[in-house]
Amino acid sequence: MDRRIFIKGMASSVALSSIPQNIKIGSSKKNQKHPNIIFIFCDDLGYGDLGCYGNPVIRTPHLDKLASEGMRFTDFYAASPVCSPSRAGTITGRIPNRTSIYDWIPANSGVYLRIDEVSVTRILKSMGYTTCHSGKWHLNSRFDG
Repeated sequence: MDRRIFIKGMASSVALSSIPQNIKIGSSKKNQKHPNIIFIFCDDLGYGDLGCYGNPVIRTPHLDKLASEGMRFTDFYAASPVCSPSRAGTITGRIPNRTSIYDWIPANSGVYLRIDEVSVTRILKSMGYTTCHSGKWHLNSRFDG
């Protein structure tokens, strides 16, 4: 499958699967609203570490509330067990061999996610979304999605 088709399909499915029932697919552009998308990417978080995934000990009430009101994924694949290549794989749909990011990227290392790389954030931006990033990036010197 072509990578661009994969990324467009992934962005579209996330957007379409969370459309509120009061929004009509065929409505005019003036009345069309996009669903909000919040993607939380955590380092060193296991499948069962949150209450919404069954942890009886660790309390995560705010994340549990978000999960109960939105979409919660139950099947996962990480491109790498390391943060930078895993982030790159998640936003581009590419494996580390395609992004040339194999390990954590320290500041000013000279290894970066290529600026011309197609990402889910850029596709969402082209669909009218406002995108932002907060927290650890470790992919290049700037967030330009």
